[in-house]
Amino acid sequence: MPCIGASIEYQTCATGVTCPIDGGWSDYTSYGPCSATYEIKNKKLGKRTISSRCGNGTHVRTRNCNNPYPQYGGSQCVGDSKQVETCASNVTCPSKMK
Repeated sequence: MPCIGASIEYQTCATGVTCPIDGGWSDYTSYGPCSATYEIKNKKLGKRTISSRCGNGTHVRTRNCNNPYPQYGGSQCVGDSKQVETCASNVTCPSKMK
């Protein structure tokens, strides 16, 4: 009579070895506010400074190496964690007050 069933049986077992996990970038945050500012010191107001956003500047957005975090000897993320971009306030700066 022939045998019934599989000739080989497999069972999962722990090897004690943890595989490396390479880091992955998160999505970039939204860009922050434009740094364009213009300050005028009004002599009539003494030390008070009037600030407004006008002209050109920069704004920044960031991302993190946490999607996933590098673990067990895995590689860090490659590339920059920060992007800086030129921005404009679309407001013409006033001429300086005398």
